[in-house]
Amino acid sequence: MNEIHARLLATTLAASLAACGGAAGPDPAALDPVEDLAAALPAAAVHRESSRLVLGDDFATWGSGRSTSGFSTDNGDDGFRWSLGPASTLTFFSAERRSVPMTFRAFPFRYPEAPDQEVEVVLNGERVASVDLHAGSREYAVRLPGRAMRAGENRLAFHYAYAAAPRDVSETGSDDSRSLAVAWEWIDLGSEGASSTGEPRATRDELYIPAGVRLDFFPELPAQAALLLDGLAARGDDDVRLEVRVQRLGDEERVAGVLSPADAAQAVDLASPSGLARVSLTAVPGHRPLQATQGLVLRHPAVAVPRSTAPAQDGLAAEAGGTGSAAGVALAGSRGDGVAAADGERRRPNLILYMVDTLRADHLGAYGYRRPVSPRLDAFAADATLFETTVAQAPWTRPSVASVLTGLTPRVHGINRPHDGLAADAVTLAEVLAAAGYRTAALVANPNIAPRFHLGQGFESYELLPGFDNGAPLVTEWAEDWIDDERDPQRPFFLYLHTVEPHAPYTPEEPYRSRFAPDVPRDGFGTQAHIRAVKEAGPIDPAVAAGLMDLYDAEIAANDAAFGDLLDGLAARGLMDDTVVVFIADHGEEFLEHGQLEHAKAFYRESIEVPWVVRFPDLGHGRRIAAPAQQVDVMPTLLGYLGLPVPPAVEGLDLMAWVAGEEPSPEEAQREIHSYLDRSGFTGASVRVGDWRWIEMVHPLPTRELFDLRADPAEHRDVGDEHPVRAGWMDSRIRAYRHHTESGQLTPSVERLDKELRQRLRALGYI
Repeated sequence: MNEIHARLLATTLAASLAACGGAAGPDPAALDPVEDLAAALPAAAVHRESSRLVLGDDFATWGSGRSTSGFSTDNGDDGFRWSLGPASTLTFFSAERRSVPMTFRAFPFRYPEAPDQEVEVVLNGERVASVDLHAGSREYAVRLPGRAMRAGENRLAFHYAYAAAPRDVSETGSDDSRSLAVAWEWIDLGSEGASSTGEPRATRDELYIPAGVRLDFFPELPAQAALLLDGLAARGDDDVRLEVRVQRLGDEERVAGVLSPADAAQAVDLASPSGLARVSLTAVPGHRPLQATQGLVLRHPAVAVPRSTAPAQDGLAAEAGGTGSAAGVALAGSRGDGVAAADGERRRPNLILYMVDTLRADHLGAYGYRRPVSPRLDAFAADATLFETTVAQAPWTRPSVASVLTGLTPRVHGINRPHDGLAADAVTLAEVLAAAGYRTAALVANPNIAPRFHLGQGFESYELLPGFDNGAPLVTEWAEDWIDDERDPQRPFFLYLHTVEPHAPYTPEEPYRSRFAPDVPRDGFGTQAHIRAVKEAGPIDPAVAAGLMDLYDAEIAANDAAFGDLLDGLAARGLMDDTVVVFIADHGEEFLEHGQLEHAKAFYRESIEVPWVVRFPDLGHGRRIAAPAQQVDVMPTLLGYLGLPVPPAVEGLDLMAWVAGEEPSPEEAQREIHSYLDRSGFTGASVRVGDWRWIEMVHPLPTRELFDLRADPAEHRDVGDEHPVRAGWMDSRIRAYRHHTESGQLTPSVERLDKELRQRLRALGYI
C-alpha cells in the first residue's frame, strides 16, 4: 500500500471512529447475543463490486441488487441492447469512495439526417464526462471521479443528444417505433481489478465476507444494541478492514465503526433506538487489485444487548418465515366418512368453487367499481363474506389455480412454465374432500388448466370444454346438469367451475356489448389478432386501451349473469342453504396502467389483486374483511370450516376466525404475502406486507420498486429511494422465503402439448 493511500485510509478510519463516538466500543464480555447474523446470511443483501456488464447478455448475471431503466428488453441475442428514450440508468456498488475507470463499447443509432450523438455521463447526479460517439462499434473510456462516488450503491445515468424512432426517420421501411439512441454492448467498471470472485458463506460459527463485498442485514434492533464478534480474521491478505454501518427507518446511514482483524472479541455500538434497521458489514480492501481469496472471517457475529437487558430465549434468532415439507398427508384420519361425522353431526355442506378467469377485483361493484357490470355478484357479496384485498400468487392462470387447489405457492408446487404439470405427490383440495366422502367434479373452459396438466388430482371427473366458443352460460348449464344427473343426495359434492371470460379475446355477446361498449368498433376490435397487432405496432393509443376495457367490462357483465343463473339454479333446487359458494379469480388484467396490456408480465395491483367472496350457509353474512388475504388461504379456510384436516405443507392460513368476527392479530395483518413469476422471459417476485408492496423483476430487465399502498393505491410512485431501509427489508423477505422453500419444492411434470391444445392456447394469446 503506497504512502498516500495509507494516509487516506488512516484519515478515513479516524473519521469513522469519531462518527461512532470514539474508538472505545462496548465491553464484549458484558453483551449477550440475541440474533445470529451467520444464520441470517440467506436473507442478507449481497453487494459486490462490479466488473463487466455485458448488456447483450443476461442482466441478471451482473451481481445482485442491480437495477436498470431505459434499456430495451430485446436485442440481447444480437450482442447489444438499445437505449430507450432520452436517458438510461443503472446502479452499481463500490466498497469505498474511490475513482473508477470506466470503458464501454457502443454504437449510435444513425439515419441520414441524424446529428452527432453525444453521451453525457452523470454519476449520482453530477455530470462527470461527455463522450462523442462515432459511427460503428467502438470502445470509449472515461474516469468516474472519487468526488462523485459513494461507498455503497451508485447511480450511473447516460443522457443522449437525440433519440428517434426508426419508423419515423429511417428510409428502410422499418416499423420499429422505439425511441433509440445508442446500442450498448458492454460496460466495464473497474478494469484495475475491482472484481471479487469470492462468495460470502456461513457455517454454524463463522461468516466469511470476501473483500469488496457488503452484506446488508435487516434486524429488529433492540434498544442499546451492538454488533458482537468473538474474533475477526483476515484471509489472503491482512490489509482488509470491516466497516460497520447502520441506518434506522427514517434516518441517514452512518458509520458505526471500523474493525481491524484481531483474535479477541470485539464489539461496535449500533447506538440505535429499537426498531427495524439496516446493519451493513463491508470487507474494505486496503489495496487493489482484489484477490479471489481475500476477505474477512467473522467468528460468531451477532446482534447483542447488555446482559441485564437480554430477553429470555431458547436460542439465537434466525431469519423468519418458511414452510414445511411439501410431502403428502395421510387422508384417512378425517372427521367423518362424508355422509355424517362420527359423532352424529349433520352431513357436511356441498362446496362450489366458481373461478372467473382474468377478473381484477377493482372492476366489480362490490369492490367499488362505478359501472354496473356485476349486479348479481354484488348482491351475493352483500349476503356473504368479502375479502377486500386478495393477492394472487401469480399473474397467470396455471400457477395461481394450482395455489388455490393445493394451498402451496408457485415456488413450492413448481408450476411456473408453459409445459409444467402438477406433481403427483401434491395434495389437492379435491383429494382431501374425496377422502372425506365428497363427490368431486370439475369443468374448466381455459385450456391452460386442461386435464393434461394434472390439476384434476382428486376429481372423479375433470373436463375441459371443447372448442373455442365456451362461455360461462355453458359452464352453468353443465353444472346444473351434473347436479340433476350425478349428485348423490346421501353425499355432499364439490364442484370446481372455471369460466374463461373476461380473458382476451374480448368478444362479448349481446346485450352486454351494446350496453357497455356501444362505441367500440366491431370489425375485429378486441380479437386476439387485433390485440397482437396493437402491441406490435408500438406505443399503444390510450383510446384503444379504453375500448378494450369497455369490451372487458361487457364480458364481466356476461359472466356475472351466468353466475347469477347458477345461484338461481341452486335456489330452485333447494341447495343454497346447504352449499358453500366461493367466488374467486385467478389473476387480473392490465390496460396500460403501467404501460402494458393483458397479464403474465407484472405484479401491479391490476394484475394480482382479485376478488374472493364466499358464502357460508350459517355465518359471515355481510362481513367485509380488510386485512390482506391470498389464494393459498382458500384451501385451509374451507377445510377449517368443514372440520377436515389441512395438509401440513399448506402455506396459507385458515381464516375462519376472521369470518366468524374476530379481528386479525397484528402478526396476521402484517404477514408476508408472496407472488412469483417465471414464464416466457418474464421472471420476478413480489411481496406485500401490510400496506407496502415490493416488486423485483429479474427478466427482461432488472427493476426494483417499493409502493406505499395507503398513499398510492394505484402504484404509480416508486418510493424505494425515500425508504431505503424498508425497501431493503422487503427485498430480504423475498430472499428469506426463497431460502426456506428450497427444501419443500415439488418437481412438476413436463407435459407435451398436442396440436389441438396448442391451437387453443394460441387462440387465447398464450403461444
